Amino acid sequence: MLLVQDSLFTNAFQYASIGMALVDLDGRWLKVNPALCKLLGYSEEELLELTVHSVSLPQELQRDFRFVHKLIEGDISTYQVEKRYQHKEGYSVWAQLTLSIVRDAKNNPVSFIAQIQDISALKCKVEKLKKIEQVFDILSTYSQDIITFIGPDGTFEYVSPSVKGVLGFEPSDIVGRRSGDFVHHEDVDLLSKTILTPNAEAHTITYRSRHADGHYVWMETTIRTIRDKDGQIEKIFGIARNITERKEAEEILLHSEKLTLAGQLAAGIAHEIRNPLTAIKGFFQLMQSGMMKAAYYNVVDEEFGRIEMIINELLVLAKPQAASFANQDIAALLEHTATLLETQAILNNIQLNRSYQHASFMLACDGNQMKQVFINVLKNALEAMPDGGEIDIGLTVQRDNICIRFQDQGCGIPKDKVKRIGQPFFSLKEKGTGLGMMLSFKIIENHGGVLSIDSEIGKGTLVEISLPIQRR
Repeated sequence: MLLVQDSLFTNAFQYASIGMALVDLDGRWLKVNPALCKLLGYSEEELLELTVHSVSLPQELQRDFRFVHKLIEGDISTYQVEKRYQHKEGYSVWAQLTLSIVRDAKNNPVSFIAQIQDISALKCKVEKLKKIEQVFDILSTYSQDIITFIGPDGTFEYVSPSVKGVLGFEPSDIVGRRSGDFVHHEDVDLLSKTILTPNAEAHTITYRSRHADGHYVWMETTIRTIRDKDGQIEKIFGIARNITERKEAEEILLHSEKLTLAGQLAAGIAHEIRNPLTAIKGFFQLMQSGMMKAAYYNVVDEEFGRIEMIINELLVLAKPQAASFANQDIAALLEHTATLLETQAILNNIQLNRSYQHASFMLACDGNQMKQVFINVLKNALEAMPDGGEIDIGLTVQRDNICIRFQDQGCGIPKDKVKRIGQPFFSLKEKGTGLGMMLSFKIIENHGGVLSIDSEIGKGTLVEISLPIQRR
């Protein structure tokens, strides 16, 4: 019989971090260690009164008996299996059992040595992973969106089956090839810059992807870059959706809006030019009657000047200069504009308060166009405050955007009129055309930004300009 009293064995047995036991050939516990008692929730005395079979799940006993029989017959010397034990509290505990047989000098089986390691946490993680894999399989198989994984070298490692219905390719046609092989050449740089953007959690981009028959499909893809602890790209996860129909609908809507805008412009031009022409016509009638006074000539000249101003603004809108993007110090541009209009502010008893989060901040933009926007907005704020007051000019950085704010203390603008600012020939000023703000909205839009206006009667107006730091 095994010398269980051996001190080395006893210490190893007693202080092992995993459950250990000596079991007789009938399945009775002969000796158990503290780790096993803790695993099953019994005291040593309680466990020695039980058998291995009584703490095993009934549905697993037949398998256990087959392995035990092979051990006794000498077909195997040890076996390892994952099985569940019944805890004293009634729930199942997953464990990895390693069972070896002990034989006497005549090679007769005497007992078993069992090592029982708790793997409940591991099994729980495995089960969760299996469920996630099942959900992923369902999504990737039945979703119309394309799910992709791209490696750090830019090659596809996984493409979901839905790619067949969207782009006409089998997944095997794409896996192993570079993502740029399937993207329109004009959109490759956009895709690369988006993927390589540092510290970005996710991006949604729109680009054109090649169909198997050669034409291009508009795709909208949400990209998540997965990086290691050193910031190096491990994988790029993407969910892509076919938005060709949406793009076509947007084009139709845009064309319709252009026609509507053309009608509005035509009506606005007729209205704006008719007013000074009516006055000029009246003065010519006075000239014909001989009643024209010399003072009226100045008025006629002013009306001609107004017509010229309207035509010049229309020409700027009709043929805007192409934006010339370069790294500009946006804070310096803002300060230059404030300094330019400082004299007008002082004459109107208005104080310009600056609050720049950064004294200098470089941004890729068209400096002249940006100054044009700042001047339009700041002049409107000054003209809204005939009784003086303060205008707060702010510059802050918010995540991926830079925000410029102009807050005045003017009379405010009614909500229904705020919505119309930027429309052609809508102006809150007596002799305004509204073309300046219309142009400002267009410039900010061309820079990938947003110009928003919020106003409250009696308190003033806030104009916010949000521009992306990373140009797309």
